[in-house]
Amino acid sequence: MPSYTVKRHDCINSIAASHGFAWREIWDHPDNEALREARTNPDLLCPGDELIIPERTRGEASVSTGQKHKFVVGNRSALLRIRLQLVGEAISGAYVLEVDGLRLEGELDDDGQLEQSIPATALRGTLLLVDRNEQIDLLFGDLDPPNTPTGAVERLVNLGLFHDRSVDELTPEVRHVLRLVQREEELEVNGELDDDTADALLRWHGC
Repeated sequence: MPSYTVKRHDCINSIAASHGFAWREIWDHPDNEALREARTNPDLLCPGDELIIPERTRGEASVSTGQKHKFVVGNRSALLRIRLQLVGEAISGAYVLEVDGLRLEGELDDDGQLEQSIPATALRGTLLLVDRNEQIDLLFGDLDPPNTPTGAVERLVNLGLFHDRSVDELTPEVRHVLRLVQREEELEVNGELDDDTADALLRWHGC
């Protein structure tokens, strides 16, 4: 079976849609068992990961002659879920989400969360917080697993604990912030990105 090497901005939804599958058809395939064990969350793939793509099967349909028939191909979409907080307090109010030419409007819930269905192949979007007149640029499929240096940095930046998203290694500055997280979580304060620290980042960030 063919394999696919995950690239930056890829996610399981976009990969599956580009190959004509629902994401579970790829993720749950027996040949991807090793990757499922390494990446327990299918939304947190890392560039360089290898996915096995199943062979496509030919479908058949019985129809009568002399009539017109309509065949509907399933729409490939993904669920976008975002929670917005400021200093631990939920942000409320109206929002406008623009993705691939779609304009989606709604209200953040009491937890500052929005949920919207978006095209599975979307790479970028913008979120306008109407009441705050603040726009946030969104990069879909850009979040690496929390036990990788880039994944840790991305979460620390999103949480407002670090400032430089371009950092791709555990610099002294990153280790300093990790120690703050470890101290707050009552973990061993060593500045290392061990399993317990990665789990803490996952909880703090929400994904």
